[in-house]
Amino acid sequence: MRDRPPASSGLREAAAIGAAPRAVRAGADVDPRRMAIALRQARLAYWSCPPSAGHGYRWSPGAEELLGTSWDDLPSSRTDYLRLVHAEDRRRLAAAYDAMGTGHDAYRLEYRIARPDGRIVWLQESGIPERDETGAVVEEIGTIQDVTDLKAAEAALRESNERFLVMADTLPACIWISDEDGRFTFVNKAWLDLTGRQREAFLGEGFYDQVHPEDVGNVRALDRLANVNRGEASLDYRVRDARGTYRWCFDTWRPRFDADGRFLGHIGLMVDITTRHELDAALHDAKERAEVASRAKAEFLATMSHEIRTPMNGVIGVTGLLLDTPLAPAQRRLAEIVRESGEALLTIINDILDFSRLELGKLAIENVDFRVDDLCEGVLSIMRVRASQRGLELQLRLAANLPHALNGDPGRLRQLLLNLVGNAIKFTKVGYVRLVASGEAIGDGRYRLRFDVIDTGIGIASEAQANLFQRFVQADSSATRRYGGTGLGLAICRELCRLMGGDIGVESAPGRGSRFWFTVVCGRGAAAGGRKADATPPRLARPLRILVADDNSVNQLLVTTLLGKMGHRTDSVGNGAEAVAAMRQIPYDVVLMDVHMPEMDGLGATRAIRRLQGPAANVPIVALTADAMAGDRETFLAAGMNDYVAKPIVISTLIAAIGRATGVAVLADDSPPPRPMAPARKTAEIEDSDLAALMARLDTYRPAGAS
Repeated sequence: MRDRPPASSGLREAAAIGAAPRAVRAGADVDPRRMAIALRQARLAYWSCPPSAGHGYRWSPGAEELLGTSWDDLPSSRTDYLRLVHAEDRRRLAAAYDAMGTGHDAYRLEYRIARPDGRIVWLQESGIPERDETGAVVEEIGTIQDVTDLKAAEAALRESNERFLVMADTLPACIWISDEDGRFTFVNKAWLDLTGRQREAFLGEGFYDQVHPEDVGNVRALDRLANVNRGEASLDYRVRDARGTYRWCFDTWRPRFDADGRFLGHIGLMVDITTRHELDAALHDAKERAEVASRAKAEFLATMSHEIRTPMNGVIGVTGLLLDTPLAPAQRRLAEIVRESGEALLTIINDILDFSRLELGKLAIENVDFRVDDLCEGVLSIMRVRASQRGLELQLRLAANLPHALNGDPGRLRQLLLNLVGNAIKFTKVGYVRLVASGEAIGDGRYRLRFDVIDTGIGIASEAQANLFQRFVQADSSATRRYGGTGLGLAICRELCRLMGGDIGVESAPGRGSRFWFTVVCGRGAAAGGRKADATPPRLARPLRILVADDNSVNQLLVTTLLGKMGHRTDSVGNGAEAVAAMRQIPYDVVLMDVHMPEMDGLGATRAIRRLQGPAANVPIVALTADAMAGDRETFLAAGMNDYVAKPIVISTLIAAIGRATGVAVLADDSPPPRPMAPARKTAEIEDSDLAALMARLDTYRPAGAS
């Protein structure tokens, strides 16, 4: 049977739990009952025994609960107690007992015991020797406390930490933790791989020491903001590696606080974006190079347009003047061949320029009112001579439900129809070419307009139809040699149809003809009058005094001759400075201004004219130029010009532009010509004096680049 501790044993109890004996003696009056309650609440008991005693153990109440025995079965000796201790821990505890028995200082150990019920319990034991006045050990005192739950929590925490470390080291992203002073307390394997350093080299180092000096300010600013808001921060910045070089990283981090709101530091997740950053930089460089190349392409096309259209203006225009003179049948046929060849070349040039505009996204679609019947009749009127030469019949079918007027881009529709009807005539030897117009309302005031061009020509094999609308592709490569063309026409048609909300397709078979169709989406238009929407009247209501500014003598001659035939009085100058000087002297009604001229170009001359005093500053100016790229018209208008006509010059287009710029009415073909400002001349043909002047001017003309 175990002795219960006497009431005077408060000193031993206090000493056993680590208190200083001298301090306890000052107030040693401890209530045993209350002490027992406190010990049980703390799952703690104490023991005492003589030095190195093999017997005489005394236990406090509650010891039996910790050891899982009855009070009578509590160990009475050290040997009995060591039998309860786990075999793996017994030697350590016995050594601590022996050391205390020889007068060594106190000890504290954690060990396991096996309770009679088979349960393994973790105990924490503390022991201390009690000495007399001579320093000899007179008694050994100790405490035992059940720390099983604490050890389980430690094990769980250790397992959690291990799982975190495994997970953190498995992640491809970098994880870092810093303390309140901004020093690393943890980095994972990805961080070590990124920087090429050991974990021990990082721990305790300052976080900002790893950041590129140019980025530290941004990181600190976001740190402060995240700390104030207790939120998340993200930033791209550069991190130093072991070689001293920097890698771009994307970091997301947030501050850490304890339960009392005390700032503990930061935790962050970082990924290496150096490759992405390099790709972004390469993409940016490639984009800049592409833009430079695009600008170079646009400049080249603009130059090509100018350099080709200028002589083409002379070829087509002068050939037209030549055809207005008396010619023998053979001579007339040769002149017609020259004009047709020039027009064919101009078609190719326009196709290339149109396709380039489409590639650059700079081809605009207009929205004006037009009549479908006028549009179709105008196209067939243009193509009728060519069809007649091949012995073909041109047919037109208009659906009964076609609206009276639609709103769209009749110019681009005309381009589409001319291309498809022209191809049908080109590839049809016998029979007819039929143009069919139909459509349907699709709601919201919109109308899907459809055109079909049907021919009895050579047809197209099914395997060739798939690529028919690709750029530079023809159904049969031999067609280029037999019929000509660039293979761009249908590709342009497809892009134009898509720009106008429609599509294009073909149905064909070899030897059975073809049906090309396309659709576009139009708006409802206002009712058109009796005059055809696409007709371009060729005359002005009254004669004008016109200044022609062009450095090309052939262009000067062509324009002045054409306008002179129509009763207008013209003067010509060779550069912009001469145009400005002429405007100071003569009150012209309109100026036809070339853009590219020596000394002062057309844009500079226009700006100078707009700065003149009096009515001359407001004279209408029409750009007359070979520039035909997207954006050119806007450039001319921004310089102060009123309108724009591209070379080669079509007289009806020129007259229409002059009419718009001056406000002078444009008359139909059958209207009487205006009374000329100069003595009247025959208009059907060029007189001999005109022809002589033309030949004289041509004798002095040399194309650019000619020797």
